[in-house]
Amino acid sequence: MSRFVLPILFALFVWWFSTGVIVFLDGLRRSTFRWTVLGATALFVIVLYGLWMIRGDTSVTGAYYAFAFGVAAWGWQEVCFLMGPMTGMRRVACAPDCGGWRHFGHGIQAVLYHELGILASAGVLVALSWGAANQLGLWIFLILWGMRQSAKLNLFL
Repeated sequence: MSRFVLPILFALFVWWFSTGVIVFLDGLRRSTFRWTVLGATALFVIVLYGLWMIRGDTSVTGAYYAFAFGVAAWGWQEVCFLMGPMTGMRRVACAPDCGGWRHFGHGIQAVLYHELGILASAGVLVALSWGAANQLGLWIFLILWGMRQSAKLNLFL
């Protein structure tokens, strides 16, 4: 039983703890955002190195590390989006009467650089994981990206 419960608890902890940290940091003064983004970027570099180091590790421990690294890579994307450096060209709210395809276009303008950043990060993760025995970090990142796209589509519809 613990073979199934511990990984679930680990996944829930990593996801909700990292989400809480990001929400907390995003709630601080804007003057702190630069330092948060720099710290998150340093963590992202460590994550990339970690994924490279465990790419051949198919043990349970390797899976735990890969999961945490995949979530951390996604967290870097979210920090960069929420704190400003990776948003898009539109940084103003839509008019109250904006709707439909016009609103959709404004949404694309607001998140374009973030989406391109996700593509670039996914490309780096694919390159790091290409032919590797442990690709869990890549797949976690891609699943989170797919979940985000699904949520955006549901909001639009």
